[in-house]
Amino acid sequence: MASKIYIDADSCPRAVRDYTIRYTKKTYPSVKVVLAANKEIPCKEDGFEMVVLEQGKDKADNWILENAQNGDLVITKDILFAEKLVEKEICTINDRGKSFTKSNIKNEVEDRNFDFQLASIGLGGNKKHSYSKKNLDDFIKCFQKEAGRLWGNR
Repeated sequence: MASKIYIDADSCPRAVRDYTIRYTKKTYPSVKVVLAANKEIPCKEDGFEMVVLEQGKDKADNWILENAQNGDLVITKDILFAEKLVEKEICTINDRGKSFTKSNIKNEVEDRNFDFQLASIGLGGNKKHSYSKKNLDDFIKCFQKEAGRLWGNR
């Protein structure tokens, strides 16, 4: 069975989606790119599958979790979803160049929960959510490294 890249596309920056599709088509043409979201997501590139799921909390996450297999790669910002993927031994990265592994996922979840607690009592939560060229460059390095580790020189 051919490997796949699943993108949790609802909150994934367009630059990440477009780069992933373009690079994968050129470098790993047998690897299929699948975008999963609660609505149609625009891309400049073609050559990907768009899976639109019904509205509801975690519908896209659950669909990806159900379909992703060892040897696939998932791109998501959602730390709790990443934790489930790591438990299933699915290669998981975020859009800012972070690879989630068994050795770092617990700390990532703890940091996320701490930040959430601070925000819920009015401390913090004012982080800017812009996406910079440095974020994209960090993603590209991480993505290429993980893709090379998974699929080598196909």
